[in-house]
Amino acid sequence: INMLDLGTYAVLSQSFEYLVGLGSDGNIAATALATEWSPNADASVWTFKLRPGVTWQDGGTPLTSADVVATIERMVEVGAGLAGVVSAGGAEAPDDLTVVINLDSPNGNLPVLVSLFNPQSLITPVDYSSGTTLNDRPTGTGAWMLADFDPSAFRAKFVPNPNWWGGAVKLDSVTLQGFESGGTKVAAFSAGEIDIIEDFLSSDGANLLEDSSVQVLRPPSANHRQIWFN
Repeated sequence: INMLDLGTYAVLSQSFEYLVGLGSDGNIAATALATEWSPNADASVWTFKLRPGVTWQDGGTPLTSADVVATIERMVEVGAGLAGVVSAGGAEAPDDLTVVINLDSPNGNLPVLVSLFNPQSLITPVDYSSGTTLNDRPTGTGAWMLADFDPSAFRAKFVPNPNWWGGAVKLDSVTLQGFESGGTKVAAFSAGEIDIIEDFLSSDGANLLEDSSVQVLRPPSANHRQIWFN
């Protein structure tokens, strides 16, 4: 909940997961830790059902609603995307796989606020404390486990989580590499030192768009504009 930039989101979301996931169309979907959710009549109370059989990477401790409630409380404490939406004590755990979130006022957008569209909402263990870093306590419920982290080079290597609820992954490992500039990132890609670059400025790598050996992926943009009607 103290993350400040896209690079940090990318690293931590290899191990930690969100309550609400994304579908193939880019919209929120029940592809993460919650299998379903629903509001009451005026959308002031939301109930989430957790995926059964999910375990933490600490050796098999099950994910429960207590973890989600504790995460929500930590978010509320620092205002991480829930300011004015949920107050302290607003989340409840009636049983191990049910989370009830009582809102300050009706809000139809809550599922989005506990998805990757609010990157600070990664679900962490019940006894997690604010300020803990992934390399201090390598855990999570996700597909990848942190194997090595070199802060001087900003390089993080992950290996598959054999107990991930989603099943086997298709790679033996994933290494995320940070760069000081877009130019050095493009140079490393062009030299074959890395397989994928997430994005780049045309001023750094316009030639890549014309290179037949480069596969360019153009996902739908998360950028949007809203028109409000009173």
